[in-house]
Amino acid sequence: MFERFSDHERKLLIDRLRIFDFQPVIMENGVDFVEGLLVTSHADSGCMLVVDLSSGFDRLSGIPDRYLGFLVDEQLLSMRPMNLHCDKFLEVVSNLSGSTRIEEENLDTFSVEVKLAISSVKKTETLAITKQRVGQQVFREKLIEYWGGKCVVTGISNLALLRASHIKPWALCNRDVERMDVFNGLLLSANLDAAFDSGLISFDCSGNMMFSSQLSNEDIALLTINGKSSILLNIQSEGYMCFHRKMVFVKS
Repeated sequence: MFERFSDHERKLLIDRLRIFDFQPVIMENGVDFVEGLLVTSHADSGCMLVVDLSSGFDRLSGIPDRYLGFLVDEQLLSMRPMNLHCDKFLEVVSNLSGSTRIEEENLDTFSVEVKLAISSVKKTETLAITKQRVGQQVFREKLIEYWGGKCVVTGISNLALLRASHIKPWALCNRDVERMDVFNGLLLSANLDAAFDSGLISFDCSGNMMFSSQLSNEDIALLTINGKSSILLNIQSEGYMCFHRKMVFVKS
């Protein structure tokens, strides 16, 4: 008895999605990225399509009588844990901001809806990029004013060397008000911004810098070259920093 789509039906699905430039994400051992799901990536749009292979099919033949998928932003999906059971992973995907649910009875109609959905994403992509760039420029200006035009750690004041760094990443903010909230930002020198953005550093409740174990002692010494490794964190920023510690910071 089949527990998911038969291998033949799964291959038909993959071949059809490849027509629209979706490529399956496969583990090194050749199995699906998440058991029971087909996770595919669309490089041109930065989207991923997650298709449920473990429900809506005849368990004797493995032939599907329903196709259920979710089109999501790849950046949002990459921030979520992948080692989840199929049902839990689908729950996470379906609740992501901007997730598009696609459900049809057969492969042909499912393919049409996937094509329409990805076309819609491409049409709105340019507008979204423009909006993001304008928003980030305004955000930077607000941070320069709030932090007195200086890196919160090093005190560097040359604006060409400073970056407006979101504490809760732009892509993971639920609303524009979070994206533009001055308390969701730090003014950091470029190297510290890169380390903070990639999760190699964070700050605890007292504003003390936390270092990932991926950083060597030499790296840490160079990042704190002036001996300072703490900041004054407004209480209104703590919720954002807590998110950063849990979801972005790489402990090991």
